[in-house]
Amino acid sequence: MYKRQINYIANLFIVLVVGIYFLLDMKKIRKAVKELLKRISMTSYKFICVLDRAMSTYVHSILKLMLVTVLEYTILYRLIGHPNWMLLGVLAGIATLIPYFGGIFTNIVSIITASVYSIPLLIATIVVAVIFSNVDGYIISPAIYGKSNNLSPVGIIFFVAVFGALFGIIGIIVAIPAYILVQTAYEFFGGEIKNKLEDMMDS
Repeated sequence: MYKRQINYIANLFIVLVVGIYFLLDMKKIRKAVKELLKRISMTSYKFICVLDRAMSTYVHSILKLMLVTVLEYTILYRLIGHPNWMLLGVLAGIATLIPYFGGIFTNIVSIITASVYSIPLLIATIVVAVIFSNVDGYIISPAIYGKSNNLSPVGIIFFVAVFGALFGIIGIIVAIPAYILVQTAYEFFGGEIKNKLEDMMDS
């Protein structure tokens, strides 16, 4: 049992150190990869540049949304006197990594915990959950995301469901980046593939 715990701690430490190293050297790594791709294939280089922009936009947007969500729900739950206001605020921020379903999960947790304390707190929590989940969905999220990645809601739900079924919670978290990768590849190579198919049919 102790050996397993030591292994978990050691692995966590290694991941943390490697993560910090990659974050510090990310510009150099990206530059080296781009230079390598330039030498191999200009098409691959252009595709990676387009993909890099799409992924950067997504990462910046999700980080902004997480920060706004943590602040928003921490303040709201504190104002209505929820005893777990800080925990719920952080949970709401982390749940933004799971589109659509993450917010529902946070609202369910907040309502269940409020029901243990008092009826007025339960009613206030339900009001916050209903009103501000709509404010997030229709005002805050679109304002932060804009139409930068132009992702279809149906596509998002499909990728989240499939990746969640295949890989569990990790699959749900990586579903949107995977969707961006597939969409970017389709938009970049779609015309080229279509032209090749048409040439084959003509010949």
